[in-house]
This record gives sequence, C-alpha cells and structure tokens, in this order.
Amino acid sequence: EPNNTPGYANLLAQGAPMRGTIGKLVQAGIAGQAGQGDVDLFRVPAGKGTRVVSARLEGIPNVDLVLELYDAQGQRITKSDAAGRGWGEWLQPTSVGPAEVYLAVRELWIAGQKPTEDAPDPYTLTARWGPAQPGWEVEPNDSPAAATPIGAPGRIRGYLASADDRDWFSIGVTGPAMLALTVTAPAGVDVILLREVAGKEIIINKRGAGESEELSIEASPGKPIRIGVARKVASKVDAKAEGLQGLDDPYELAIATSPEPLRK
Repeated sequence: EPNNTPGYANLLAQGAPMRGTIGKLVQAGIAGQAGQGDVDLFRVPAGKGTRVVSARLEGIPNVDLVLELYDAQGQRITKSDAAGRGWGEWLQPTSVGPAEVYLAVRELWIAGQKPTEDAPDPYTLTARWGPAQPGWEVEPNDSPAAATPIGAPGRIRGYLASADDRDWFSIGVTGPAMLALTVTAPAGVDVILLREVAGKEIIINKRGAGESEELSIEASPGKPIRIGVARKVASKVDAKAEGLQGLDDPYELAIATSPEPLRK
C-alpha cells in the first residue's frame, strides 16, 4: 500500500502468488468514487503481440471479493464475481494486447452498506499471461459478434465460470457439409446450446444436468454458423448464495462433419 491507483500498482511476476489485504477505506477508488472500500491494483507488464491473461484469487472469510481486469486507459475489460463470501474468484483466459494491463482486487460494494475495513486475513492472487493455449476458448466471446473462430471438424474446451457466462463460437467449413455438434457438460451442470438465426437466439436444451446436448446443422462455405454454450440456471435461484457447480470443470464442444446430401 498504497496501491489504489495505476501509478502505484504492484508489479506481478508470472505465476508467483501475491498476498494482499482489504485495508483502509479510500477517498478515491479506481473510478474516483469517494469513500469506497479498499482497491488493490496489480500490474501485468507489457509484452509482444496479442496475449491472454488469467488469474486466480483465493478468498477470505466473510468477504465477497471481486476480481477485475482493466486496460492501460482505465477501461474495464472483464470481471469475475461468480462466488460469494469466503470464496475465491477465477478470471478466465482473456485476450489483451501488448500494453500493460491491471488486475484489481476489491470487496463487492453494496449500496447502503459500509465496506469492510482492515480485514484480518490475507487473500492470494496468482496471475499468468502469454500466448493462448490451442484448443481452448478465450474471453471475451460473450456475444455472436465476438465469437471465437473454430474450424470443422474440430473440438474446443472452455469454462462456464459464472451463472451468465456465454461462450460463442463461429464455425466455418470449406465445402457444403452437415455438422454434428456435441457439447459435453461438466458434472452437475445443465448446459444449453444456443444458435443464432437471423439475429435471434434459439435455445437447445433437451437433457438435464451433467448430460450432453446435440445439434445437427447444414453448413456452407462463406456462411459461418454461430453457436453458443451456456448454463441453465433457475430464474429464482441466487446463484452466488446457492453456489454454482462446475466452475472449475471444462465443457467440450466437438464438431463432426459429413458431406451434405444432394437436394432433389
């Protein structure tokens, strides 16, 4: 401390655990708010070309932590806020450019509640960065417009690291073909497939928790098929309070192809 602003951010080392504490209230947080809880900023050094950044945050008792990723201009790229009090957070591999970026650790701020001050237990933050790992999805890909390209046939794995996480993929083919898509669910997770048709989402959810979902689609060259993978969560369930299964277990999307039959 003080490490509440980018200029005072602590430099991270690749894969090295960094311990910190939720300390005194601050008068100016990352967005200039007065009287906010402590924000700890950590700097990921600049590199070369497109990279991915991921991070693990070990939680502390009685505090609901949030883990955020910001670019050098102070714009938030993404955040992880899937777990509740006492639990950690995981920032999935997220695409960034060569410039330095910042990880922010703070308590979840709730209007009308005084933020925690001088928490007695330390959290631990471990970050990694470098080239994307082949065969794995990279955030942000939460909309069809930001879909991760994938060829067919092929397969890709990813994580549904929050209740509302949606992973979109754009599937291309070199010739007319029938695509057979299968998404294998993590244990206890009710996965759904999403298909974009004329700007609308079609939901495929024929099976229950832990079971795979399947879909067959005709595909043509130059017309990518956009498919999403998400989890089904009951609308009245507080996902953070109840706890989500499968946060650390990957799904796998497999795409098989066969020649498209001739139409009569």
